[in-house]
Amino acid sequence: MMVTRLKRVPWLWVIITMMPWAFGIFVSIAFGTVVTLELRKFTNDPFVIATLGVSYGIVGYVLTPVMLYISDFIWTPWGRRKPLLALGFPAALAGLLIPYANNLVMLLILLVAWNVISALGPTFEPLTQEIIPPHQRGRASIVHSLVINFAILAFFAFMIGRFDDLYTCWPWSIFGGVTGEKLIFYTIALMNLANFLLVILGVKELPPAKRQTLRQAMGGTISLWQFIRRFFVDVFELKFLPIYFLTFSSALYGLGLGGLGILLYTDQWGYTKQEMGNNVAIGAVILIPFTFLTGFLADKYNKLRVYQACIIANIITCVVYYLLVMYGLPDHRPTLFQIFLFGEIGAAIGTLSGVVSYPLIYDYIPRDKMGTAAAGLALLRNFFGLALGSAMGAWISLYSGWFMPHAGIRAMVVFSHPMGDQQIVKVLDQAVRRHPSLSLVAPTKLFRSAWLAPGEYSKASNVWILRTADPVAQQASRTKNRAVLQQHDAAFREALEKALAGVLVPPAAAVSHCRWIADRTLRLSLVTTSAPAIFQVREMARELAAHSYLKDVIVQAPGGIVYDADIAHHPKELPFLSRLWTDLRDGILQRRAAALTRRASGPRLTLTAVFKTLPPPTSTFHPSAAVATRLAGAWPATVAHTSGKSGTYGLSAAKSHLAAAERLYEDALQISIGNRLPVAKAVVKCSYSPRVNDYFAGYLLTIFGGIAAVGITLGISWLERKGKIHRAGVEEEMATPEAQA
Repeated sequence: MMVTRLKRVPWLWVIITMMPWAFGIFVSIAFGTVVTLELRKFTNDPFVIATLGVSYGIVGYVLTPVMLYISDFIWTPWGRRKPLLALGFPAALAGLLIPYANNLVMLLILLVAWNVISALGPTFEPLTQEIIPPHQRGRASIVHSLVINFAILAFFAFMIGRFDDLYTCWPWSIFGGVTGEKLIFYTIALMNLANFLLVILGVKELPPAKRQTLRQAMGGTISLWQFIRRFFVDVFELKFLPIYFLTFSSALYGLGLGGLGILLYTDQWGYTKQEMGNNVAIGAVILIPFTFLTGFLADKYNKLRVYQACIIANIITCVVYYLLVMYGLPDHRPTLFQIFLFGEIGAAIGTLSGVVSYPLIYDYIPRDKMGTAAAGLALLRNFFGLALGSAMGAWISLYSGWFMPHAGIRAMVVFSHPMGDQQIVKVLDQAVRRHPSLSLVAPTKLFRSAWLAPGEYSKASNVWILRTADPVAQQASRTKNRAVLQQHDAAFREALEKALAGVLVPPAAAVSHCRWIADRTLRLSLVTTSAPAIFQVREMARELAAHSYLKDVIVQAPGGIVYDADIAHHPKELPFLSRLWTDLRDGILQRRAAALTRRASGPRLTLTAVFKTLPPPTSTFHPSAAVATRLAGAWPATVAHTSGKSGTYGLSAAKSHLAAAERLYEDALQISIGNRLPVAKAVVKCSYSPRVNDYFAGYLLTIFGGIAAVGITLGISWLERKGKIHRAGVEEEMATPEAQA
């Protein structure tokens, strides 16, 4: 059993002490990420998501510091920190109901309840610092960073990509299946339970040499007013100001997207949750060796100077990343490799800064004031988290309102050859001059953006996204008036087709060839807007193969690259370990394909599909008239049966097979859009779209926060050199004799 207040502790104790941190950090990361996805179900506003994502814990923001403060003045047969930790046990169960919320109000009520219960047991941080003496805290922070990396690895590799999955295998089949979303919250509950048991059964607290009771601190009597007054007097004592300024600088330095980061990946950049998870998880593994070096740096060099260097390095990294994405990439969408590279640099800097700043703060605190100082730290961290998190959401919301397209009609158009912005403006201007009735698509009313596949760096593209702000459509969306929305969609589509008639891709060219090569086996050649990257073709094959009416699909890209979808496709019901391996393997293969393989050349994809069942002639899929004509015109009079004989199909059979070809074409079209690999079609889709949010603009606020953090740490350095600030915790250790267990 681990014991507190010793002069030196075994390193095994340090490792065991950090295990509850691993559980707690896993819960914190998981909760912070999935709560954003839960809120995203009910609102699209970044300010609302960011504010609600931190403000639901406002009650806990008050309870946590109070419990930490009280822990300095109580003593029981079980210690002073452990009894309060026991109060957090119900949090192991409280989060189970959150994924069942069916509206925003119910979700907020459950989030507040979970946070209030969790806030009752926050005293593990000062308990950890009482177990580990100051001279071991630098190297102990190696273990602290390691458990953080393992917690990140566990969540992002195992869990986040499963959010949308449905598990129907045993034992989940007993309950009729369980979604990945609910499974994440079940895991959070188990982690809370494990945290509670490890601390309660594995730690023994020794009484402090000098102990003041709460009654003594209150002057002999206890009243609510006296408690509140004494709490604020003790917590905001002048000697704690250095750690509070360091905490503020840490909050400014760590100012990031927070929970909005997952929306940057998925909503803005169009990557999947698992692609994001693979990036983060692989990065966490790579950082593990680096973590060992950082702990020795923390004990060997001046922690404050190393911390300042980390902030400056992070500012430089953010500036370079922002300039690359906004001015170096035409579609402002980095590849997975670029995201991984800058993410690793930032994570390495963050690991080093965390290793030095965490023990640095406690160097200024005497041991008998750990709970009081931790109360102040928790109060200010919560306040800074609420204020800066809301500020980030407000900044993104304002920036998006100023510079990004508002809600309105959005269309994706495909040109017969790559077009630049000036060429599009010229064509639209000429069309509007000739036909004033087309003023709906005047260039001054449109927001234009090129749509490029990852790895493309051209300023011209075959595919462009054109948007127009439409107040009538916005009102129709709020009132759910579908008739008005469809009317405006059709008007915008018609105006675009007329204005760009001479440069849009001929619709009939979207299908270059279609023939049945055997019974229920169709070969369909599709014209694409650009040559596909390898991993994009593979994703298309995997998603097509998942359709119930298809038995097998092979997609052949230009250059003879073939992917068998049966090999690539993984059923979502795979167990965690198997799913982890396949997802990590796929993530590495995709990254290697994007980084090491040149894009194949050629304008065509060939689908070879084997049907399990043919869709009936009354298919709900209706391709454009030009595509339907092309498919019917390419229809052969005879086809080869599996036996090798030839036969003539009757009219009903021909209609059935034609319906199958049309459906395969439409499915391929929709899947290609999701993988940024559009099949040529004049107007791929035209529909109402909410306001576009630029989450990446949050990096600008991060840069300004880092600059302010550097200024604060320079002020602390100057005060320490002048002798106005002392590291009380270090001085106490040097003057304290060896404690006896």
